[in-house]
Amino acid sequence: MRSYIQAPTAHAAAVKNPKMLGGPFIDYDGKRVDEITMLKDETLEKQKDLIAFNNAVKELDELLKSKAKGYSLDPLYNEVPEQLKGYVDVLFLGMECDDAPLSWLYGPLMTEPLTREKYSSRRLAGSNFQRGKGLVDAFHAKEVYVYAMGQEPWLEFISSIKYTDESNPIVQSDKLIEYCKTNGIISERLFGEKEILYNKLASELIENDMA
Repeated sequence: MRSYIQAPTAHAAAVKNPKMLGGPFIDYDGKRVDEITMLKDETLEKQKDLIAFNNAVKELDELLKSKAKGYSLDPLYNEVPEQLKGYVDVLFLGMECDDAPLSWLYGPLMTEPLTREKYSSRRLAGSNFQRGKGLVDAFHAKEVYVYAMGQEPWLEFISSIKYTDESNPIVQSDKLIEYCKTNGIISERLFGEKEILYNKLASELIENDMA
């Protein structure tokens, strides 16, 4: 609509050109500019929340591209656009925190060899206790689940992970689960399968409250 308002005659010429069929043009023969201006203003006003949300998602995407390093994202939470902050019912955290360089998993997918500096700049690491605690405190979730630990027996065929009670990821996740329970937050380390059921009415109340 902005384009039509700025150059209605260009739109009128474009819709008459067979080569331009299907293009982003308005077919009003260069007329009704005032009405389309009103429609644009009305649309921007009525959809301002959705437009702000769209812009916030783009902003967050750029933030992650420029600052995410493969570790917990809790240091970036304060930079998340306000429109994307709100209710978080359930938080899932990967806590396999004995990390490996990027090339360990993704090396075969790279189109060129990685320098040591590059493959060390992105690590395959989940949260430790401190990083996980930071996310729990930031999001105020009602439930926290530790997942993707690779403990399931069928994974021994594709992974070398073998935990004991003294393994760092187990110790770190135990500390987080205990911290959550001490603060009245439902928490456990997932194994195999977990079914979580939610009350639809409660979800609707939350949505109405956010609106």
